[in-house]
Amino acid sequence: MATPHPRRCNVCPAYVYDLVHERTRGLAPIDVDPVREGGNIIIDLDRGEYAVAGSGLWRHLNHFVTCESAAAFRGHPGAVRARRARL
Repeated sequence: MATPHPRRCNVCPAYVYDLVHERTRGLAPIDVDPVREGGNIIIDLDRGEYAVAGSGLWRHLNHFVTCESAAAFRGHPGAVRARRARL
């Protein structure tokens, strides 16, 4: 897999990576910038993957946690298919 490039969220100005979960292979938008405290995601850009770990310093968050319009995407049947088609 090619190294993922950041893209803008479709509804807010944040930048995200579209990464695949290391085990389930599910696609998720992960915030590009790590947070000092409270993040629980470790990313591997070389593999285009992310893993959920315990909370720690300088970890990432799923963008659905931080996006002010995330609720607009939940339950939208075409949202996941459209994102997977871009990969």
